[in-house]
Amino acid sequence: MSIVEQILNNTLWGDLDFLILDLPPGTGDVQLSLCQKLSLSGSVIVTTPQILSVADTEKGIRMFSKLKVPVNALVENMSSFTCKHGETYYPFGTTNLDALSTKFAIPNKFTLPIDLSLSKSDELPVVCSHPESPISDKFSMIAESVLFLLFRNLKLIADMVRRRYIPGTNYEVSFKKEDGIVLRKISPTSAEEIKMKPRDYILCLNKI
Repeated sequence: MSIVEQILNNTLWGDLDFLILDLPPGTGDVQLSLCQKLSLSGSVIVTTPQILSVADTEKGIRMFSKLKVPVNALVENMSSFTCKHGETYYPFGTTNLDALSTKFAIPNKFTLPIDLSLSKSDELPVVCSHPESPISDKFSMIAESVLFLLFRNLKLIADMVRRRYIPGTNYEVSFKKEDGIVLRKISPTSAEEIKMKPRDYILCLNKI
């Protein structure tokens, strides 16, 4: 754990919009310590169709719930593969993602097939090497869904920032996919906008 803390605390990350952590499976001390030490904005739970994996998934969801870390999406990896004749097979069985997402009120769920292009993308991510492929579309959809939920939550944070740091003003808070969060003040004679980058309102969240 000390090595992880050194990487997080002693690295010159620069101006990051997002820092993504790939946590090991399970709900052990490493996961608990990281979640308690860091202000996590959200999480994505990755599972596989096996029954044992689903059981671990439920433990992970409950852990994040106790630590008040939102679960933004549920992803089932290696869910199936399609052979060259067009038939789809489920080598590890099937799980009911609908039931799992409903049980824990997880807003987004996705399945990722076994795809040869993933194993070949050793230098560039598949979304860069094969951006037109169906598997790239899947990853893009996962990323967009997480961003949308994070920004929607951060819109509420921006509203708190407005009320705390710009009291007595009549700013409207809006969210645009291309701009992020915008604080806008409109008067009969002028219009003023304050655009907030993701890292700005993450820092503000830590102050509120």
